[in-house]
Amino acid sequence: MKKLKELRIEKGLSQQQLAEQFGVSQQTVWKYETGVNEPDIKMLNQYADYFGVSIDYLVERTDCPLPPAAAVKCPITTDEGILLQWYRTKSSDIKKNLIVLIKSLKKNSPA
Repeated sequence: MKKLKELRIEKGLSQQQLAEQFGVSQQTVWKYETGVNEPDIKMLNQYADYFGVSIDYLVERTDCPLPPAAAVKCPITTDEGILLQWYRTKSSDIKKNLIVLIKSLKKNSPA
């Protein structure tokens, strides 16, 4: 489950910290992230809820992280669609730079 590792790192958590959050061992998290073992449906639901993504996203059945209910409740605006369409056409380097910029803006903007 590469997505689990990506989400964990994005949130700034170590494997140990994530393990403690869910009452499992660090080795269990490592096994999930490397594909040695797979979490059961209960654990998948817990991870999906914790990270605010769908199970399909966690198991890489979709590139859309939003849970289906969130996508329906919160349709994207025209401007968001334009940004998304532009983003999807860019190289991974440009995407990484954009994410760094957005995180910086998020940190420096008032709540």
